[in-house]
Amino acid sequence: MKRHRLGLGMLVFAAVLCSSLLLLAGTAAAQPADDVPVDDVLVEPLPESFAEYLADGEAEYQEWLAGEPVARARVRAARRRGARGLDAPYAMLSTVSHKQLRNDWCGPATMAILDHFLRGASTHWTQQKWSSYSYDVSRNGAIEDAERLWTDARGAYPPMMAVGLKNVTGKGYACFYFPSVSKTTWLDHLRNKTQYAELVRKRPVAYSARIEQDKWTLYRYYHAGHIMGGRGFDWRKSGFPIYVDDPYPENAAPPLGRGSSGGATYGKHTYSAAKVAGTMYYIVY
Repeated sequence: MKRHRLGLGMLVFAAVLCSSLLLLAGTAAAQPADDVPVDDVLVEPLPESFAEYLADGEAEYQEWLAGEPVARARVRAARRRGARGLDAPYAMLSTVSHKQLRNDWCGPATMAILDHFLRGASTHWTQQKWSSYSYDVSRNGAIEDAERLWTDARGAYPPMMAVGLKNVTGKGYACFYFPSVSKTTWLDHLRNKTQYAELVRKRPVAYSARIEQDKWTLYRYYHAGHIMGGRGFDWRKSGFPIYVDDPYPENAAPPLGRGSSGGATYGKHTYSAAKVAGTMYYIVY
């Protein structure tokens, strides 16, 4: 598994690749989670310049989060009064699926899904255009590797997805790196940020995760890194389902997919947040 050094300050990043480029060789047998160190395919926490650029979106999220205990108390009080209409939150957004054109274009294809929702069919950028997107986040007059949304050498960089969504669509997206906090809190972060984006801001999210077949249950192969859109959730139900729009067809013919032995993963599907939380790398929300 390759690591890549990006030239943004002194930070060392590992590549987040998607789909087949980082498939482990061999059969579709499940890989034990204990054999997959968390940092094998993860980038480091957001550089300071990225955090500063995305600070407004993060501040808006934190303001909402500070009010959530009060909101939850009101829901509990309503339940005690028998007002069943005020139940656990849920949301569903109507996204348009975009099948990735290359086996390492899950990031650009997910950007097309989110952009299509945000700006519409006639205005959104294609995955081809998103694959070449860059922005001088550090304002030093040069484009560093980390300031390119996608490169052939390392795949997509989720923090740049948040930058692109803010810069191009005008929406105040933020990006969260799960390994920056205790793993015992990952489910809470996944649920809170998903809920904030899709219910409060009414916009889809992007999930970056390690695909383990026993958790992302439609998959038949292990993938060290993948990105897909998130379009809804329902915290009323057991397992806390999340609704995704996945650009990757694992059962497509090679070189895009793994052929008939792959899973029917492309498009709109449901997974359990409780199961997949421990596989998360980033959420763009």
